[in-house]
Amino acid sequence: PWTREHVLIVALCSYNEFQWSLYYTAIIPLLPFYASEHHFGLFMQGVVLASLQIGWFLALPFLQLAPLRPHWIVYIGAFAYTLAAAMVAYSPGLWTMISGRVVEGFGSGILLIMMTSVLAREIPPELKGRAFGVTKSVACFGLLFGPVVGGLLYPIGGIRLPMLVLTVMGAFGLLAY
Repeated sequence: PWTREHVLIVALCSYNEFQWSLYYTAIIPLLPFYASEHHFGLFMQGVVLASLQIGWFLALPFLQLAPLRPHWIVYIGAFAYTLAAAMVAYSPGLWTMISGRVVEGFGSGILLIMMTSVLAREIPPELKGRAFGVTKSVACFGLLFGPVVGGLLYPIGGIRLPMLVLTVMGAFGLLAY
């Protein structure tokens, strides 16, 4: 028996998974294009890619040590996720991309862990399989649409346009949480 709360939890977790996978696949395949546009080579492309993990490494101790209630931690993660895209949309460039990826890693590290734990904790055992299946299926749509969205928007407005779209999506997520 699905309750309204169960549906809301699955919907928010699904949106989080979709947004993360869309963000990742809309931007990363385009890295060689904006590396060329902003004049940085293969090594710095690797630094841009690795910056996400720095954010994750910052998020994990934050999750353990933050004296905040879980909903505030989710808000911080959603804000970081929105801020990451906004930073690059505002001023695309190598250092903004690196710092944006660190902030993205921090936000996604918090959100993916918190939302998965909420899903695992709040959904009854007989509904967990379906709930996790739905969230991961929705995430797959992000993996599918990311390259399409990035590939369509990048030629129109450079890296700024896909990042602006991701900022708006992050803001909607922040409001939903």
